[in-house]
Amino acid sequence: VTGMMFYLGALYVSFISYTSYQTMTLLCIVSPVILFIGFMFIPESPYFYLMHGRRKDAEKSIIWLKGECHPKDLDRMEEAVKEQLTKQGTFMEIVSKASNRKGFFLVECFKFCSASSATLLLFPFSTQLLPYGWLSPQASHIVLCSVWVVSAMISSALMYRFKRRSLMMVSTVGAIVLLLTTATWYYLRDKTDVQTSSTAWLPLILLSVAVFFETIGIINIPNIMKGEVFPINIKTKACALSCMTACGCEAINYLLYYQIVHHIGMYFHFVKSALTAAFSLFIVLFFMIETKGHSLEKIQEMLNAKKPPKGCHGGMETEMRKIENTEKPCC
Repeated sequence: VTGMMFYLGALYVSFISYTSYQTMTLLCIVSPVILFIGFMFIPESPYFYLMHGRRKDAEKSIIWLKGECHPKDLDRMEEAVKEQLTKQGTFMEIVSKASNRKGFFLVECFKFCSASSATLLLFPFSTQLLPYGWLSPQASHIVLCSVWVVSAMISSALMYRFKRRSLMMVSTVGAIVLLLTTATWYYLRDKTDVQTSSTAWLPLILLSVAVFFETIGIINIPNIMKGEVFPINIKTKACALSCMTACGCEAINYLLYYQIVHHIGMYFHFVKSALTAAFSLFIVLFFMIETKGHSLEKIQEMLNAKKPPKGCHGGMETEMRKIENTEKPCC
């Protein structure tokens, strides 16, 4: 939902960008006003309430979020919060504890790949990257924003039906294929004598499908994972560091945009995004754990599980099944 609203905002701004600066500024005020009013009706996280000893409010928050709250689940959550709050969370704890270190490694890798994606490059530079074809670059940007909105809606539905690892594998493989195809088109246009004017419409089609694949996994899943893998006492610090990583990578990519175009060629931007997608696929295959449907306590156990042999993800699944079998059955 967060991604969908982000892209919907980009689509909204792309439409009002045809107005004057004064009018556009006034119209942009609408979004924060809606956000302010909306948050007045959203409860705090149940973990926040439990941290402050407000069990009844935590129960209401869970019911608001999930529709129901089992007392035993709330008891388990409360015990976990109390255990985690016995220590003051520090930045050193992110790397000193194995489970936190592994979770932070996963989030940092995925945030790096997300920040280096073609989707985030197209936000500021789509009108320069996309050639005149069926549509002007400005109209093509509106098409891309529409694709982002639809992709985010589909991604939200897919999150409930499929596992995180499966979505990431589909996302990365699809992005790699489409981005390399796009890079080939730009290379032929800029570095060879091949005439590409008759296929000027192709980059918009390829990139529309590419951003769809990136949105369903590479873009959205890192934001979900950073809220799932960290314990309460270090979550804010770990999330802040991951956001700094993402913003730093985005800034570097934006700063290098014109240098890459001038010294190497426009095609290399898509090669770079394909390479980072390939790196993301490597992390998914050999290091990523499945977090869908698991509590924070279970995820921490998975992160503490023995690392499987390289290239053998079945070992991780076997280890996780062993963990599940050793848990006390709920009565």
